[in-house]
Amino acid sequence: MTDAAHDTTREDIRQALSDPEHLANLLGLTEGMKRQSGGVSVRCPLHADNHASLSMTRGGDGGALVAKCHAGCDLGGENRGGDAFNMVAAVHGLDIRANFPAVLARAAELVGRPAPRPRLAAVSHVDPAMAWSQLKPIDADTWEYLRGRGLEAASDLCRAATPG
Repeated sequence: MTDAAHDTTREDIRQALSDPEHLANLLGLTEGMKRQSGGVSVRCPLHADNHASLSMTRGGDGGALVAKCHAGCDLGGENRGGDAFNMVAAVHGLDIRANFPAVLARAAELVGRPAPRPRLAAVSHVDPAMAWSQLKPIDADTWEYLRGRGLEAASDLCRAATPG
């Protein structure tokens, strides 16, 4: 895969999912769907819905999708409306707070784009003593693997760090 293929961003995916009717189609929410001014109403995937109680519209600036369940489901936390990613999470039974990378990957798949590369947190300082204390004991299979890859020095260093 080329580097350009990895240049997809979260905002690229959000923009690709900003059309309410298109998102409803991608998520299989077309049964009972009603077109409305600025978007659609669909059956909410978070509760047993017999009629279209969830509205999906474009935001005020014509940008990101806004989803709101009028039966009171909490799509975005604190009973705010959700966005396209909240809708993807709801339909696929994912917890957006606990596993956003999986939600983002599923959303990217829906629009036929590669999932964005995970961002690495910036580290301003690493405490060597804390890092050393986080080392885990290495089993015999791991030692063999390291030796088989010509990493004797690494295995010696790890052995020195392994208690016992």
